[in-house]
Amino acid sequence: MCIQCPEPAQTAWRLSRPLRYLCHQMFCCCSSETTKRANSKVHPLNEGKLGAPKGFANNPFPMELYHMEASPPCRAVRMVARHLNLSLNLIPVNVMAGENMTPQYRKINPQSVLPTLVDDGFVVWESRAVQTYLVNRYVPHSPLYPEEARCRATVDRLLYFDMGTLFDACHKVLYPVIFGGPPPDSEQEKPLVQALELLGGFLGENKFVTGDDITLADISILASLTVTEASDLRQLWAN
Repeated sequence: MCIQCPEPAQTAWRLSRPLRYLCHQMFCCCSSETTKRANSKVHPLNEGKLGAPKGFANNPFPMELYHMEASPPCRAVRMVARHLNLSLNLIPVNVMAGENMTPQYRKINPQSVLPTLVDDGFVVWESRAVQTYLVNRYVPHSPLYPEEARCRATVDRLLYFDMGTLFDACHKVLYPVIFGGPPPDSEQEKPLVQALELLGGFLGENKFVTGDDITLADISILASLTVTEASDLRQLWAN
């Protein structure tokens, strides 16, 4: 556990191991000079994956991604960029310190949310909009976001399910725990339990949520599910 932020670190030691990890990501890593230096570098991704050709990054100039390391939506965007072999200049924004509320950041994003992507002057935020933009702009034939209308509609439906149901429930049920609150009781857990049961039904016997191929929906949902490491509810999606 990093001790550069003494109070959060001391608090975290009283928590479970998964929750200590999340707290470390939320607090300590945000102030770590090592993390800042690493995140400020350009990350060329030269592994050809999921429809992205091998070799140099698919975007000629790195895009700027304003992000927070521990944020599931930010994590989803970084995962998609890696799959698509896109180069990002990662710019950390410490929400805990209010850096997303500064005039400089609000000039870029009036809603003060993360992640925010800047691509040659074009600005887009909301993680699922960023994900679809990356595919449409740079790797339009990637199976991550199928071109066939019905397949794409299924991916879109699951992205909206993640945003409006799954991640919303994770946020309401588990974020208070992450910030030191008591664990939710069975009644408070119901929205998240129901969301996870729905997800299990969508998955069924499939390898991925839309079938045999991984899509943006899988990546976005996986990023949201990382928050459940803060509770025993992760057992509900063990499969």
